[in-house]
Amino acid sequence: MNVENPSDELRIEPLDLSPAGIRKVRQLLNVVWPAQTYLTEEYLDWEYNQNPTGAAFGFNAWLGDELIGHYASQPIRAKVLDNPNRLGLLLINTAIHPKHRRPRLFFRLATKAFAEGPKAGFGYYTGISNQQASSLYTKYLGGTQLGQLDANIGFGEPRYISDDFDYDFKRLWNEDELRWRLNRPGNPYRLRHSKNNPTLLTPTAYPVIKAEFELPREYRSMPFDHWLKPAGFSPLRIWIGKDPNIDWRHVPRFNLPVRYRPSPLNILYKDIENPEQALNPERVRFHLLDFDAY
Repeated sequence: MNVENPSDELRIEPLDLSPAGIRKVRQLLNVVWPAQTYLTEEYLDWEYNQNPTGAAFGFNAWLGDELIGHYASQPIRAKVLDNPNRLGLLLINTAIHPKHRRPRLFFRLATKAFAEGPKAGFGYYTGISNQQASSLYTKYLGGTQLGQLDANIGFGEPRYISDDFDYDFKRLWNEDELRWRLNRPGNPYRLRHSKNNPTLLTPTAYPVIKAEFELPREYRSMPFDHWLKPAGFSPLRIWIGKDPNIDWRHVPRFNLPVRYRPSPLNILYKDIENPEQALNPERVRFHLLDFDAY
């Protein structure tokens, strides 16, 4: 690196959420993940700027006017242990340009975000990751892994065990947040009516399989009929999530083995405000609704 030329110096700066900043992020993400065609500027603006809980939080790495690193997270609310409504961050997009895979650049961005998060009012990070990211977070960044999401394919409805299960962690939603979540660009969410268990469906890469969004009981009275069109016939559905309050026994579904998944769907968690605070993996709820896989 030529340190005599300031334009060649690496700079770590907060996210630029302007249209020009979003365009730079889109260009970087399209280089890193060229097959992910949903990563448009419209999608990123929805993901970064329109969330009612708050704008995206994170940092960019610049070399001159070239964006070479990006670490972004999304504000969320969750019940965490005895705190009924705690503000935190959901990891969404992390990317390093393939021509600038510098040693420790990812770690510089992550540690910067961890250090600045509490100053902005955020208490924790969570997210769903692949095996490589899980190893980085748990081995080098002090995060914990709270198990893996199930991926149950078939039909039949999940059966809840208790009306007052005491979760250590569950994401919270209000009506404005749910309307924003279901307005994801490019995805036609539909409402599947059921006597006991209405759910949301959206297409997957396989025409006969729909992704099924379980609606936790506390949200089922919201006016989904006003927001979404009814779903058609869905012979097979895939339910992705982790919920110890659901009993899948005697339900005609099978859990897709990890070796057949594009990602192991590991749940990551790091408390950046109280590092010694631990969650019980058997008391964590994470539904498909809670992260943006579809």
